[in-house]
Amino acid sequence: MDFDASGAMLTAFFVGSLIMRFCGPLILRKMIARKAYILFSLLSAAMTAAALVVANPVAMAALIVTGGFMQGSNVAFLVLMCIGSFPHRVASASSITVIAGCVAAMTAPLWMGGIAQYAGFRTPLLLGCALMVFSVVLVSRAKMEKLEAPVDAAVS
Repeated sequence: MDFDASGAMLTAFFVGSLIMRFCGPLILRKMIARKAYILFSLLSAAMTAAALVVANPVAMAALIVTGGFMQGSNVAFLVLMCIGSFPHRVASASSITVIAGCVAAMTAPLWMGGIAQYAGFRTPLLLGCALMVFSVVLVSRAKMEKLEAPVDAAVS
């Protein structure tokens, strides 16, 4: 794939992601954030991986847009899961989640570029899909419960 086509695919992915950000609140009316994260992460990984192996450029573009759409609200879903678990520490829970996402976004181009240099561009993108599936495993195995505010012994 040439440079211009690669840029177009990235744009298509983020167009899909942007559309999902508008649809995310509607989805959350029907399902909880954890189920939405699991479902849409798996679908995004599947669509993106399929786009990387399909030969038809039109099908590739459609799968990339769909993969971006499915991934679009994942950070919001993660933030909602965290603040649901720490209702008395909303600012800390949400900021830690956003900081983790920012660190991932900052470091991913480095390791993806390093892998791409030696193994081509498809390998790090498929690895990203595998890591998304791994995050689903972690989220589905994690205990999600509300942690109550600490009780001050001097007050009671």
